[in-house]
Amino acid sequence: MSQANTLKGAVRRHWKDFIPAWLVQILMMADIIRQDVYGTETPIIVVSIIFSLLLLSYCWWMRLPLSHKMKNMHATLLGMSAPFLIWGGFYLLRQCFLSVAGIPG
Repeated sequence: MSQANTLKGAVRRHWKDFIPAWLVQILMMADIIRQDVYGTETPIIVVSIIFSLLLLSYCWWMRLPLSHKMKNMHATLLGMSAPFLIWGGFYLLRQCFLSVAGIPG
């Protein structure tokens, strides 16, 4: 299989490979919201599981540029920049909800 020349082609062909990296961000924000609601610290096992998933998801999508199925830039945008944007979006939503509820965040 040849490499996709555009980011759109790379997304169309390999978007499923990036789902684990995107889901890790959702798990991390869910844990922060759980901390806000219950006021307790996260158990170390939960932190270990989330960071293990983060490492595994990184290894999963990094195989694409290493096996020449995707350009390095496309993999970096989808595997690192997109999760950062997902995290930022969830963080802004959380801050909006906290400010509307009158809870200091």
